[in-house]
Amino acid sequence: MIKWIKRLTFLILLIIAIGVGIVFTSENNQQLSIVLLGYTLPELKLGLWVVLALLLGSVLGLLLSMLSLFIRGQSVNSKNRKIKRLEQELQQLRTASIKS
Repeated sequence: MIKWIKRLTFLILLIIAIGVGIVFTSENNQQLSIVLLGYTLPELKLGLWVVLALLLGSVLGLLLSMLSLFIRGQSVNSKNRKIKRLEQELQQLRTASIKS
């Protein structure tokens, strides 16, 4: 039930975002050509350039945050392996002291 509500909420927010993007693009219809690193990009509406920049920034931010989470996950896994190894060593020491 909760998954269904989450998916519905995500779908509604996605539709709203697309709608806002379309309205923004249609209201800012001045043609604009951008020069990036000496290369002239095609002439598009100003609103479309802004929406494209927003999408590009969002995707790059998502990728960078995923990279950070991956690195942290590797660190956690490494520490978990070390803890497991130390617990096994501790257990061996406890059994060795009981036998003595």
